[in-house]
Amino acid sequence: MNKFGLLILLAGLAVILFLAIRQDRKLEQNFKITAAIVSGIDGATGNGNRLADYTYAVNGKSYTRRSSLPCSSIPCIKYYRNAVVGKKFLVVYQADNPSNSRMIFTNNDLKHFKINPTLDVQRAAQEMDSVVAAHGDEW
Repeated sequence: MNKFGLLILLAGLAVILFLAIRQDRKLEQNFKITAAIVSGIDGATGNGNRLADYTYAVNGKSYTRRSSLPCSSIPCIKYYRNAVVGKKFLVVYQADNPSNSRMIFTNNDLKHFKINPTLDVQRAAQEMDSVVAAHGDEW
């Protein structure tokens, strides 16, 4: 690849990173909370994590999105498929752009968004935290 091509590639990556960071900030600054149902665990991200597919509704419109889970091994995938598929979890979505969302799986997620959880949500987050803590190095 010549220098010009490399420069174009780097500029494109910088723009993608900027847009992703901007989207995250908008979500953090102006979010609402609803429930989502996890429909599957599929694919892999660049860092080896798996993706949870989830569906939620805002104002009668349904949205299906993906959220990253710390997972790369077969035992991890089996655990998540048994523990989260078909179950409800909280999701935060951008109030003025409901398609921008993120699943709330762990206590770190709850703290990050300053969410005061119900006892059931807190228990689910603690279970996810304990599994990640116990097996994180293996996954």
